[in-house]
Amino acid sequence: MSSPCATPQQAIDAALAGGLREVYVGPGTYNNAAFTMADGIDVYGGFDQSFQRDPSKINGLTTATIQGQEGYLVSGSPEAVTVVADSLSHPTTLSGLTIVGPDTQQQVGESGRSTFAILVTDTDALTIENNIIAGGIAADGLAGSDGQDAPSLTSAPGGQTGGSAAEYSTSCDESSHGGGGPAVTNSYTGGSDPGSGRGGDGGEMDTSCGWWGGCSNCFATAGDPGQNAAQWIAGGYGFGGYGGW
Repeated sequence: MSSPCATPQQAIDAALAGGLREVYVGPGTYNNAAFTMADGIDVYGGFDQSFQRDPSKINGLTTATIQGQEGYLVSGSPEAVTVVADSLSHPTTLSGLTIVGPDTQQQVGESGRSTFAILVTDTDALTIENNIIAGGIAADGLAGSDGQDAPSLTSAPGGQTGGSAAEYSTSCDESSHGGGGPAVTNSYTGGSDPGSGRGGDGGEMDTSCGWWGGCSNCFATAGDPGQNAAQWIAGGYGFGGYGGW
């Protein structure tokens, strides 16, 4: 070749036409320079301005940066891609380049779009070595749909009123009392039945029993409060009933 090419793709096409096996990419940044590898043609970066190359000393003076583009054709479909390797069956090498995937944006009617720094398909003879590879920013997907509404609930009822305290003529008794009312249940749409709280126990017969068996305060105590509902559900919580007197 008598003169350098403007892009890696031009150099690959020229190598194919001239029966050459290698393409050398000089230092610099190549914007919108996506290219497709050719079967059996190696692509090398890391050269200085005189096209001398030391793979162990690739630096800012020898770096070849390839920036891809959105809309590059891959198998007939537009994609955001930088390097394509498709159906390579002969040993082929990609080495010494900085390869940057393009950023992409969601297109009308699409549910997102991917970006590829290197897209390899149906290939088992490609060597990728000594490259710096950076991905681009893919396009957002479509917005998600609203979630399902919460189930319809009916508040669980409160516990029933507790039993009355017992009082009769006998020796002082600080422990006997009436039992609490039973709990009741309630159904609601979309779930199992939560139980309400049971009623509170009635108050004890006496208070302040003395050692002689009598009481200094023979009035019955207030009943215990009813229990809260057995299960908390948003919008469906029954409070306990008041204790008996």
